Amino acid sequence: MNAQTAADILARHATVPKSEIAQAISVLLKAHKTYSAIPRPDGLSRRNLQAIHKIVALPPGIQWKVDSGYISLSQAAEIAKLQSESDQWLLAIYAVQEKLPLSECKTLVNAVKNDGETMNAALRRVSGVHIDNAPFIPINMLALPRDWLRFTQAAWSRRITLADFCYLAAKDSAGIDMTGVADELTQLANRIRHAKAAMPEDEPSALN
Repeated sequence: MNAQTAADILARHATVPKSEIAQAISVLLKAHKTYSAIPRPDGLSRRNLQAIHKIVALPPGIQWKVDSGYISLSQAAEIAKLQSESDQWLLAIYAVQEKLPLSECKTLVNAVKNDGETMNAALRRVSGVHIDNAPFIPINMLALPRDWLRFTQAAWSRRITLADFCYLAAKDSAGIDMTGVADELTQLANRIRHAKAAMPEDEPSALN
């Protein structure tokens, strides 16, 4: 991305994903050295630039959740303070699943940065969450509990939901045409309904 493209992205900031704006800010910051020196369109303050730019420190999958509105810029800024990417993932996933308030997000980050706790320990102490038996793991997840984090990371990194990722994983591993199966089941249900409708009312149905 060159400086002109980056400037064009900033000009369209109202309709551009936050992660793309953050990349544009990185380009312009190299050219202008400070946030204040970056030419800004109306509606985009220096503080806005700083807040948005912080998400470049996050993995692309977490940036996707910021773009989707599931993680606020304030939450993203807190998550970005964590040096460990695994800690970033843990907090981001928990924040999305539990609709975590910013105050609790800050408490968890401070526990890691200032008190030297791991994110696992902080979640256990502050929120009562045990990662191996976390209450926000989907009950229909096609994996052992210890795999839920890896699966969610893979899903978000592909910019799809965990449910869609599990569906695609099951479909690919089984080699089954899931759409074809659904069509066949629909046809079977229709045949059963038609067969029952065609039977005389006084004749007992073997389909009941």
